[in-house]
Order: sequence, then structure tokens, then C-alpha cells
Amino acid sequence: MYPSEIMTILILFHLSHYRDFKNFYLEHIWKYHHNDFPTLLSYPRLVIMLTVLGGLIAYCLKWKKPSLKVFYSEDDFSVTA
Repeated sequence: MYPSEIMTILILFHLSHYRDFKNFYLEHIWKYHHNDFPTLLSYPRLVIMLTVLGGLIAYCLKWKKPSLKVFYSEDDFSVTA
């Protein structure tokens, strides 16, 4: 299942009237949108994927990311005529 499909399901959940994600996923997505998502995961596997994506989203939203220390040698910038 692609991350874009998971994000689409999360957006649909927030736009729905359901109060908890489990009932939304099992009663709405699994029954009515099974053909729309051909690689639909079981609920326990989806929860694991959400925790993995949650960590990635938390890292992306972090204000101070660790900087990448990139060093170039002077040979990379030498100009020869």
C-alpha cells in the first residue's frame, strides 16, 4: 500500500462522521472501497504502517533538523582552461 493511499484514507476518516478509526476502516473502507485500494492491508498491518509513517511525519515537521555536514575538496571546484 502506497503512503499516498494511507494519507487518502486518513483524510477520508477526518471528513467522515466516525469517531474511531478502527470502525471507519473496517465498516466503511473495507466494505465499500475495497476495489478502490487494490493492496488494502488488514487493520493490524495498517496500524503498524501508521506508526512508521507517524515517525516520518514527525521528523519532517521537526523545526530543527540535524544538518548534513558536506565537505567538498578543492579539486571539485577547480577550473581548467
